[in-house]
Amino acid sequence: MRSAALLVLVASISVLGVAGCAEEDDYLPPIARRDSGIPAGADAAIDAASAPSGLPCDVALVLSTYCASCHGGTPAGGATVALTTREQLLAISLTRPGMTHLEVAISQMRGATMPPAPAARVPDADIAVLEAWQAAGAPEGSCELPNDPFAGPDTCTSGRRWTGGNHESPLMRPGGTCIQCHTDMREGPRLTIAGTVYASGREVDDCNGLASSGGDPVVVEVTDSTGAVFTLSPNAAGNFFREEPVSMPITALVRYQGRERRMLTPVTSGDCNGCHTLRGTMMAPGRIVVP
Repeated sequence: MRSAALLVLVASISVLGVAGCAEEDDYLPPIARRDSGIPAGADAAIDAASAPSGLPCDVALVLSTYCASCHGGTPAGGATVALTTREQLLAISLTRPGMTHLEVAISQMRGATMPPAPAARVPDADIAVLEAWQAAGAPEGSCELPNDPFAGPDTCTSGRRWTGGNHESPLMRPGGTCIQCHTDMREGPRLTIAGTVYASGREVDDCNGLASSGGDPVVVEVTDSTGAVFTLSPNAAGNFFREEPVSMPITALVRYQGRERRMLTPVTSGDCNGCHTLRGTMMAPGRIVVP
C-alpha cells in the first residue's frame, strides 16, 4: 500500500471528521485510564480545565467520566451549567426549582436521560456513589486524579519512527488514517478497523506506538452492533487492523497491565486515527492511549 499518512492516534477510539466520523451530536467523550480506586464504569479522561475540585475521589471520578465532556469548566454540547465543584453541584437549579444540580443529575441518570443517547448509560454502582455522597451531606473532599496522558508535550515515547515513506508494510505510517489512505490511493488491503496504540496522548506522526508482545500484551477489543467482540493485537509499530466485515456502530477498549480504557459512545467508522490525531478531533482528546 502506498499511503500518504496523516496524523493520528490515541487514547480513545474514534474516527476522523472524514469518512464516517462521529457527528457533532454523536461525539466521543474523553476516555480515561482505569486505575485502582476508580469506580466501575469510570473510563473518561480528565481534562485539567474540567477536573472537579473540592470533591471526594469517587464523586470526582464519576463526574469526570459521565459529565465533564459537557458540564466541564466551560459548558458545551448544549449544557448550560458547569458541574465541577461542590458549590455548583449544590446550587439550586433554575429549571428545576427546589432541586439542586446534584439532585437533578442523579434523577436524570436514574431516568437514563443523561448522558444523552447514544452515550453509555451510567451504571447503578456509579449513581449510588453520588447518592451516598448526597445522603452524607455532600462533605467536601480532595483528590489527586489520575495523570492526564494528554497534558504533556509532543513526543515520540518509543524513540523509533517509520522512515519507509509509502513503502507497503503493516508497520507503515503509525498514527496515520489507514482506511482513508487505502481508499484514496486505491492500494493496500481493504480494512474495516485500523488504528495505533500509544504510551501517551501527544505522540507525533510516524512515531512507533506500543507493540503487543511478551507476557504483558496490549489488547484492543472491539464490539460491533451485533454484540460480536473482536480482539486485535498491535504489531511492532503499535498498529492494529482488521479486514473482515464489522457491523457498525462499534465501541472499543484497550487493555494493558490489568487496566482498561474504553469508549463510552459508539462510532460509525473504524478509521480510529482519523479522530485520534496528535491534537484530537471530533471530541477525541488525542491519540489512542493505553490505560
